[in-house]
Amino acid sequence: MFKSDFGWKPIVGILLVFLLLTSGCGKRQAEAPGEDIVVTYSGKSLSKEELKDYIRRQGAKEREHAICEKHGFDHSQCDKLESCESHPIHSIEAYRVIIKELVLEEMTKNWAKEKGIANRGEVKHGLKHIVEEINLGSLAAKMHEDEFAPDKIEIQQYFEEHREEYKGRSLSEVEMEIKSILTVKKGKEFVPRYIEKLKENAVISRNYDLLKVDEPTEAELRNYYESNRDEYIEPKKIRILQIKIDICSTCSKVMQDAARKKVEEAMFRLKAWQDFSDVAKEFSDGIYAEDGGRYQNYIKEGDRSEVFENNVFNLGVNEISNIFKDRDNFYIVKVIEKQSKRRKDFFEVIDEVKVKVIQEKEDEKYELNKFEALFSMHGKRFTLGEFKEEFSELPYEAKRQFGNFEGKKALLDKLIIKELLLEDAGDKMLDRENKQEVEDAKAEIISQILHMEEVDEKIEVSDEEVKKIYEQKKGLFVESAKAKISYIRVSGGFSDDEERRMRQKIEEAYQKIKSGVDFASVAKKYSEDWTATSGGELESWIYEGASQLGEMIEHGFHQSIFKLGPGQVSEVFRFGGDFFIVKMRQKEEKRQKTFEEAKPYIEELLSAHKHQERTFKLQDELLEKSKLIIYDKTLKQMLKEQKQRQKEINRQNK
Repeated sequence: MFKSDFGWKPIVGILLVFLLLTSGCGKRQAEAPGEDIVVTYSGKSLSKEELKDYIRRQGAKEREHAICEKHGFDHSQCDKLESCESHPIHSIEAYRVIIKELVLEEMTKNWAKEKGIANRGEVKHGLKHIVEEINLGSLAAKMHEDEFAPDKIEIQQYFEEHREEYKGRSLSEVEMEIKSILTVKKGKEFVPRYIEKLKENAVISRNYDLLKVDEPTEAELRNYYESNRDEYIEPKKIRILQIKIDICSTCSKVMQDAARKKVEEAMFRLKAWQDFSDVAKEFSDGIYAEDGGRYQNYIKEGDRSEVFENNVFNLGVNEISNIFKDRDNFYIVKVIEKQSKRRKDFFEVIDEVKVKVIQEKEDEKYELNKFEALFSMHGKRFTLGEFKEEFSELPYEAKRQFGNFEGKKALLDKLIIKELLLEDAGDKMLDRENKQEVEDAKAEIISQILHMEEVDEKIEVSDEEVKKIYEQKKGLFVESAKAKISYIRVSGGFSDDEERRMRQKIEEAYQKIKSGVDFASVAKKYSEDWTATSGGELESWIYEGASQLGEMIEHGFHQSIFKLGPGQVSEVFRFGGDFFIVKMRQKEEKRQKTFEEAKPYIEELLSAHKHQERTFKLQDELLEKSKLIIYDKTLKQMLKEQKQRQKEINRQNK
């Protein structure tokens, strides 16, 4: 069940925790319908031997002891009597976890049958999963891995060709490593050839011309434009420079007064004819400050709040607004470009019009031919109407990617490959000894589809939820004080004499700076750090207290530099065994992040939480639907038998 995210290989803590927490599911004390029955679910039952077989196939024993004392990770060399091969499951609780894993896998298969996924009788739910890039190639590789497994001669040859790399190690020591390398390499070469062979041998009838739509004529384009002229009205829009001061509505009155004082000081500078961009760089908060307050995009009428637009859209070009408050910010805005409301002419929007006309022609053709088959394969038909329905459900970006004729053809080709692989999996299971491995590979693909449909696609995070978290946990969304510095570093000595020489060197550098020599010149001459060539300049910001661990390690360094003001130079100080002189180039105090700055992080947190919540709920629903009953009495008997078996193994190994 969900092997790509929650499977046993490797086992993921989140699933184990869920299964342990829900291990109370099922009427465990009920009487088993047979003395060797461990569980019943969905009208089925599972015997002790069947459970043991599942545990062996899923490698549960190896999870308890990944390394064999004799053979390391290579359990293929182990004898069945060795303790690493007969190591028992230690508790009833562990058995319950494994049983629920098994039941979840079976319920996933039932879901796939109900949805028509991998059903030889029909092609359904295809495009969405192809676009999601389910790894169908892994299914092909899994079914045929014995066909490209390297033989002894190939392994020997690879070893000889890479003797220098394996110097000092014998072939037997590196054999499994080489085998893995060659298997991966040959698998990559095998899969494309295998898929082509399937396509060649399959009886497939294609009619992709149904997807083609004639290019619209200029007359058709002009007719659409004239009939829909109001679609191409562009609202009034402006470009601005802005000074934005965060108010921090949850902060104290003192801090809010400080914000008002700051914006009033900025306005005073503007009235004194200082350049708007220079004032914005000095006073403004937010991402546009460094660019002189230049807002990157046009602001169209209706994009911003009523308060903002009432204060800004009536300004003329180069006119500056009064101070105004909008939500949690003070603003001063200068309009640098202005365009009135207008209707775009035909040639400005011809590309947009063309897309609309093609879409109309496509809808008309697809509706007229909706029962025609785009392709048929071994009795399956996939019609144009089915394609239209599924294509309409694709994400916007996928529609853009596959929107033209060639893109849709490529999408259908991938769908055919998926159907051929899943069909071939069924065929191989009829004549292959490793049919269980093939079935596992097929189940893995289906479990990914289930997870996409029932978890990923049902997760939505609204702006209201994000805003609520921001307001409730505002203290978490604070940017630490930060600084940009230049520094000179001289290594500490390993002996007393060397220590004296190094201290003399750093003191000499310090005296030169005090005498007025440029810091960058001194750094280039004296610093032993990698930044010396750039005059000691560290381009990235240094954050104070960004993490508890980081602050514990770097507290001494931060203590010496964050007390400096812009342009100031520290005295010589020692940190981590080295001597330092630091110049503060730029400094910003600790500040509350705006909602827009914190929003992406909060969305990610909420999405992860909902993903976990929805996953647990889905698993709970599947287990409840299965009517799972676990029989403790049989499990206790299994534990007793295992203990007796272990005693016998230990006795034989003495």
